[in-house]
Amino acid sequence: MLNEVTEPGETGRDSLGSAPSTHRSPDKVNADYKFGRLLGEGAYAVVRLAYKKSEGKNYAAKIYDKAKLFDEHRRNSVCREVMLMQKLKHESVVEFSEAFETDHHVYLIMEYVSGKSLHDYLKRQRASPSNKTEFDQTLSETESKRIVKQLLQCLHYLHDQGITHRDIKLENILLDQKNNIKIIDFGFSTRYKPQKKLKLFCGTPSYMAPEIVSRIEYLGPPADIWATGVLLFCLLNGFFPFKGQTDAELYRKINRGSFKLIRSDLSDDCLTVLKEMFNVNPESRLSAAELLQENWFLSDSSKKRSISEIRREFKAKILKKFPVRPVNKNTFCITAP
Repeated sequence: MLNEVTEPGETGRDSLGSAPSTHRSPDKVNADYKFGRLLGEGAYAVVRLAYKKSEGKNYAAKIYDKAKLFDEHRRNSVCREVMLMQKLKHESVVEFSEAFETDHHVYLIMEYVSGKSLHDYLKRQRASPSNKTEFDQTLSETESKRIVKQLLQCLHYLHDQGITHRDIKLENILLDQKNNIKIIDFGFSTRYKPQKKLKLFCGTPSYMAPEIVSRIEYLGPPADIWATGVLLFCLLNGFFPFKGQTDAELYRKINRGSFKLIRSDLSDDCLTVLKEMFNVNPESRLSAAELLQENWFLSDSSKKRSISEIRREFKAKILKKFPVRPVNKNTFCITAP
């Protein structure tokens, strides 16, 4: 099952090695692990809480149904996912433990992160009673910068290792108990040769870069940067920068690369970073390392917070602590207990 087949543009078996093919019986699997609640679900796999009995420790088990891996590219992606995760060692990448298979399933055992995904974090609570964005809340510029800086630092590590993720999105970024990020789901990831372009059309449409939706050969790292720009935009504004009633309409808007903000309190340095990430030309789109040298990431955010940002955060704290009723857009009345 876990035998590597490369796609055009990626590095081959010599640099990756081969995936483990540890076969276990269902009885052995159940003797080693007790599987619990569903943590996530995709088209090809489910993720469940897995308690390893010998260690007394919880893990996350990504379980692929072999019956759904009839396509060669999907089998290949599972193989790559295992091999890449074995090699990745970074504080912002979910830690890999082991992989094995039965006659009907492939199991990837990984670090269990108890926090929510960025997607769930944005939908967890309403920022105000009148919020009309796609997500229930937006983040402050300061908090958005902290999260995206961690993401770019991790992407710099991945790209320096010759690895591109190809599915950066809110759902694939988890927050741990300290609200630090953990990147998950390397199912679309691959290793690539420097300046060698990839051909596989993959990812999540709203996060796809112009070069991918145009179905031309592309470099992996710039596509990751574009997706990070979409993620940053969502954190700040609560909706996607590019939307369409059909895929064709969505792709036309992505190719134009123009976006509209609803917030007027964002700093010029923040807008500069967004514009650089949404550069429709992948050849001149800044890399993760270059973006980390932008003023927005280098500045002391505690000294550069805008008055409007401070007011908005204060208002959100008041709304959480006291029962209030809105009088008008800018006035709230604290109600008696």
